[in-house]
Amino acid sequence: MSQPYQGNDGTQGGGWQPAPPQGEPSYGQSSPSYGQGSPSNGQSSAPSYGSPNAGGEYGQQAGGYSSPAPGGYGQYQAPVKRKGLKRIIFGIIAMVLGGIGVIVGAILGAVFGLLFSLSSIGDSATALGNGGEVSVTSGSYVVAVPSSDSGATCTTTGDPASSISTSPQSGDLTFTSGGDEYAVVDMVTASGDAHVSVTCTGSENVVIAPLSAGGMIGGFFVGVGLPALLGIVGLILLIWGIVARVRSGRAARGA
Repeated sequence: MSQPYQGNDGTQGGGWQPAPPQGEPSYGQSSPSYGQGSPSNGQSSAPSYGSPNAGGEYGQQAGGYSSPAPGGYGQYQAPVKRKGLKRIIFGIIAMVLGGIGVIVGAILGAVFGLLFSLSSIGDSATALGNGGEVSVTSGSYVVAVPSSDSGATCTTTGDPASSISTSPQSGDLTFTSGGDEYAVVDMVTASGDAHVSVTCTGSENVVIAPLSAGGMIGGFFVGVGLPALLGIVGLILLIWGIVARVRSGRAARGA
């Protein structure tokens, strides 16, 4: 209800000023904040939003929504890395190179072994003369003439004939014996005791000399053994890589 306006001198004016509503706070006073309960009959009201409840705070295990535990469903996990690929690649490369090396090394090893054996003949050459004969045992031998007669052609025979095999040479291989240089015109391999005779055209001075077995074996090892060793290492790497690849694959499927 409105009341008559009263000025500062106590007189009443002709206007009306509305009376403040009952039960509402006047301007400038704070109202109860959100979340606070007004007392009723000496007791507080229900807990406001954000305050602890019977089950604990919002987000706690008891009563409220809880976030997933670390490592639970939906958490990103890095994929398991497959292993062994590099070992497989290097193993295959090493095996290929080793196989090629064995083939090439067999040829080069025979050449190197022969050269080493020729260099170690020294004074072990035996003079035959043209048409001469000598007894040999199992092993490898070279028939040679002086380097000045390197164009001579020679024929080597054995008794028994089945006990020897020959391989004519062009005279490019040389060795020194007794201070003289000789050119190889034939190579002889004896499988047992035999008598060997040599007949040449173009030279009267013919010698035969045994080849060192150690030199041939050394040349074979250098030419064939090292590439074979590389191939074995490659095979080990290949197997190791395949095993690691299979195991890492199983781990990836089981993750």
